[in-house]
Amino acid sequence: MASARCRSLLCNQRRLRTFPRNILAAHLNAPPTLLSKTRSEKSIPIFLSPAVKRLVDEHGLQHADIPSSGKKGRLLKGDVLQYLKQLLQPKKEAPAAREVPLIKAAVTRAKGPSYEDVPNSSIRSVIAERVTQAKTTIPHAYASVDCTIDKVMDVRKKLRASGIVVTLNDFVVKAAALALKQVPAVNIRWTSNGPRDLADVDVSVAVASERGLITPIVKKADRMGVKTISNTVRELAAKAREGTLQPHEFQGGSFTISNLGMFGISRFNAIINPPQVCILAVGNSRIEPRDDDNKGIKSVVTVTMSSDARAVDEVLASEWLQAFKRFIEEPLESGLV
Repeated sequence: MASARCRSLLCNQRRLRTFPRNILAAHLNAPPTLLSKTRSEKSIPIFLSPAVKRLVDEHGLQHADIPSSGKKGRLLKGDVLQYLKQLLQPKKEAPAAREVPLIKAAVTRAKGPSYEDVPNSSIRSVIAERVTQAKTTIPHAYASVDCTIDKVMDVRKKLRASGIVVTLNDFVVKAAALALKQVPAVNIRWTSNGPRDLADVDVSVAVASERGLITPIVKKADRMGVKTISNTVRELAAKAREGTLQPHEFQGGSFTISNLGMFGISRFNAIINPPQVCILAVGNSRIEPRDDDNKGIKSVVTVTMSSDARAVDEVLASEWLQAFKRFIEEPLESGLV
């Protein structure tokens, strides 16, 4: 009987030597309630992965204090990290009671610590809605061409010498109108039933104002001279900036021109103005060396046409751009003046 008891004690001592030290230390340091619970349940050794053990040892933690979420109560690395995160979080103190100021009903701008919400104007809201609709519902296709404008600039200088002041954009409007007349398949609008051919060539010109971007229309531009186009554009632009345009002066049109050359923009892609199917983006003029036998330099402008791929395919867009290029590069022969 005594020998059997001695053998049992020796066996228990051997188990203690082979039991992991960290687990043994945790059990020895555990509070009485934890020890009593451990003794009442089946004794299951707690095995820690190397990553978990390293975290516990580095931060001086007791693994028994950390809630475990692993299978059969196994402590995971995520459990230790979550426990550390909770320890590092500062305790939130209850805010002191303070008097809340009354908000005046007349306030129209919500001010933040470093920003200010500005209410949108009605016209800018309409523009935002139309631009979003155009960009999300119209399949935009883009094509660009470089145009030499030396002859146009020479004609412009001669007109200025005779007291007629016109801009490069006035020639662009005229050349675009003639190209639309020559390629009528581009002079259309998109409707719910498909493309609609237009009899008149009405060119819209994008004008920036304090109220937003607006596009007054030069109606029947193909029948106007460049001087008449210049006067019409100047008058419509003044009305646009003053906010006195009538609906029929900016609603409709068959084609739009947007020119950012005066801002130093070399080229860009414009958003189509529905129900139109095309818009021409005009960049600034630049100097390039001539690519023929003549020595010297030339003035070049890059134009990019955005087209609705449902109505104007790449071949049709290229045909229109080639026609525009011929008109703008040969102003006298094409009848721009």
